[in-house]
Amino acid sequence: MRECKECKTLFEPTVKHRFYCSEDCFNKNRLKLKRKYGKDFRKKYPEKVKEQRKKWLTSEKGKKTEERYYKRTKIKRRICHREWSRRQRLEIIRLLGGQCTNPYSQHKEPYIDVRALQIDHVNGGGRKEVKKFKNCTTSYYSFILKKIKSGSKDYQLLCANCNWIKKYENNESKNIVN
Repeated sequence: MRECKECKTLFEPTVKHRFYCSEDCFNKNRLKLKRKYGKDFRKKYPEKVKEQRKKWLTSEKGKKTEERYYKRTKIKRRICHREWSRRQRLEIIRLLGGQCTNPYSQHKEPYIDVRALQIDHVNGGGRKEVKKFKNCTTSYYSFILKKIKSGSKDYQLLCANCNWIKKYENNESKNIVN
């Protein structure tokens, strides 16, 4: 009698499997080893892996496989991207206090509805900053998050009303007509 390396049950060894009680246990362990050695290989020889991947992607079969993969996962990637962006925005809101700073006394109680809270640049110039990121919100939110975590006071939270009043009073928007 021997103990199975995978599930630790006692079994009678056979010619085919001396260390595993069944085909399932053997396959589970084989997959674990395959993943482990694959990771080790990728860490040890990153140049070879890069070269193999490049060769695969330039082959006809590789191109078709990649194309099918991107078509198949397009919606899933979009959902994940949107969710990540939303989490970053909520983190920024949390770090900035989670409520409107209310500089124009628009409301008596603190405004905390995240749907209408906007990240505002204290000294203006937000449009120029957004253009640097080519309207990629996740990159922009990552940038703001890093700045806030490093102690920057360039941003504040305003509700939509306070933000538009600030834009109007400081002539920050080119679309505002007096």
